[in-house]
Amino acid sequence: MKVKRSSSFSRDDDRYDRLVRGARQRFFAQGFRNVTMDDLAVELGMSKRTFYALFRSKRLLLETVLERKLADIEQDLQQINQSSSKTIRSRLTELIATLQRHAQEFHPAILRDLQRETPDLYELLNQRRSALIQEHFGQALGEAQKARLIRSDISIPLLIQMLLGAIQRLLEPELLMKFQLGPHDVFILAAEFFLDGAAVRQGRSS
Repeated sequence: MKVKRSSSFSRDDDRYDRLVRGARQRFFAQGFRNVTMDDLAVELGMSKRTFYALFRSKRLLLETVLERKLADIEQDLQQINQSSSKTIRSRLTELIATLQRHAQEFHPAILRDLQRETPDLYELLNQRRSALIQEHFGQALGEAQKARLIRSDISIPLLIQMLLGAIQRLLEPELLMKFQLGPHDVFILAAEFFLDGAAVRQGRSS
């Protein structure tokens, strides 16, 4: 998700960072549709001229917000898996908790708006999220299986695909609203369900 802007402002400019952070907070809490560029400009105390010089459209601003969010998730997951001081079990627990924390920022309204108004970005978000889960959970689960924490008769790629399928289905905006769940609830329930089922039982070696 590479964003092209129409100005000479640097990404190091404090106004750029303040705008992205402000938009992220409003978009994720209220939805993309309900937040206008004028609202953001007023809230951030920014002139419209500066605002539109930074981002010429709300779509481009949304792309940048999602790009930064995904980068934050990837960085956090990488740090967990690269930590040599953590046990495999604690890494898996932290991976789940990290996904839950990041998912908690998304209100169902933003997922609904992405699905309806920018389906390409909604699909891209799903693809990037799936890739991150495959990479980082795949690594940790593979090591857990070698350490005999995960049953040896279970295919890790298959387990990951089942987990992704459950998360993808449960994150559909209509289901979140129907069951009054937040995205963070889905991640923690799905991950714990699959990991508990895959774990080696005491006294069982495979």
